[in-house]
Amino acid sequence: MVRAIYESLGYACKDCYTEFRAELDLLRLTGGASNSPLVRKIVGSITKNNTQVIDNSEQGAAGACMVGLLALKIANEYHELNKNWVEPYLKEEEIFDSKLSKIYEKSFEVYKSGYQAMSQFWDKNHQLQEGKHEN
Repeated sequence: MVRAIYESLGYACKDCYTEFRAELDLLRLTGGASNSPLVRKIVGSITKNNTQVIDNSEQGAAGACMVGLLALKIANEYHELNKNWVEPYLKEEEIFDSKLSKIYEKSFEVYKSGYQAMSQFWDKNHQLQEGKHEN
């Protein structure tokens, strides 16, 4: 069950990055799940990215501050902010498992077709909630 949850995180990451046409070589992770070597291995292998943990328990707040500094034009670019807000907290980069990636590459299409097929289910469920179901 836990592995399935970890895999769903990886598939969701891959799906988002694919839709955004993002071409990454490195995926930086933070938060509680990033403490798990298995999460890093699975997410890295699914997305075919090396992973690197940002070891700062308040990285979400730091990211919000960075965006604020840029929006207020107190800072000019992320690279200058990273020197103080990200780089001091970086752990060693981990290389993704290419053998595991081959397995996940095949199963990603199944994952994607699964959630796409769910749209009909959610439409019918919504109709039931709205009292629009047929007898």
